[in-house]
Amino acid sequence: AVTTQSMFDAMDEMLDRFDSFSERWDVQAVFAEPFGAARTSDVGHWAGVRRVQAAFIVAAELRTDRASYQGALTCAAPTADFHGFDIVEGPASREALSSGGLVLTGTIADKLGVGVGDTVGVKTPYRNTWTDLRVAAISQETLGAPIYANLDVARRLTGLSERYNTLYVDTQAALTPEVKERLGDIQGAVSVVVKAEMLARFTELMEFTDFYQALLLGFGLAMAFVVVYNTLNANVLERTREIGTMRTIGESTGRIAWMVTIENLLLGLAAAPLGLWLGLRTADLLYSQLSSEAFTITAYIRPTSVAVILVGLFVVMLLSEIPPVLRIVRLNLAEATKVME
Repeated sequence: AVTTQSMFDAMDEMLDRFDSFSERWDVQAVFAEPFGAARTSDVGHWAGVRRVQAAFIVAAELRTDRASYQGALTCAAPTADFHGFDIVEGPASREALSSGGLVLTGTIADKLGVGVGDTVGVKTPYRNTWTDLRVAAISQETLGAPIYANLDVARRLTGLSERYNTLYVDTQAALTPEVKERLGDIQGAVSVVVKAEMLARFTELMEFTDFYQALLLGFGLAMAFVVVYNTLNANVLERTREIGTMRTIGESTGRIAWMVTIENLLLGLAAAPLGLWLGLRTADLLYSQLSSEAFTITAYIRPTSVAVILVGLFVVMLLSEIPPVLRIVRLNLAEATKVME
């Protein structure tokens, strides 16, 4: 149950992280031809626009003696914050970009067989020559496998004087559709993406999984019922003579049933932390196999999900002891206490 629920919680957490940490913009506009700072300034004065940041995105091939990788290289000022970096190796993103090196994801670094300080050959469609660049830092990304560098690197790789081809715009929510339309009307606009609309589509797709989430959780609790019932029933059967003796000397069935319940709940309390830990470790191993260049999933489960699973587990444990308790109530004392030869 923990492993299953962790999958759905991890997907929700991945989208939340993408929205609140990784991508800090409202509208992204990509243009076919590079442009200068004047367009950035003009858009910044539009109604509904709170802030504009510019970048240059170019297709790039990275090569080492071990492997090669083709992807998108995003070049921006080191102070730009339209993207949030989770640096796992190397200096902070601003320092890494200021150094003139590359910020790679762990997936790409593993594929190329490089680490911080190693050199990677980079080539873009604008030039046929390879440029050696140092790996300045390695980051963990939620979705995709972007590569980042500063704008000086973009000029070295392309030789272009114009600095940008992409705008990241922060908008007033009520005027976002108008800003999107105006960006799309600019000559050379290739794509205009509203992050809220993109996330809404993802969320809509995730809603289809709610039924399967409940189904799998119910199946997990059903399995727990079977295991607990068999364990408790075997325990009562083994202690039939002991229970019969207790009833013979005057112990009430209610007190015996309460003792069985307390023992059952204590076993559940002792097993719950271990089960939670093993479930998360299993999820972690599973997600490490599922993660790719497209997305990275890490094991995560919400505290509310843990509470729901624990409550469900204890309800299952209480239900599973009903047949054994009925066995105690209907116990034939003469047969239960007779001497076994």
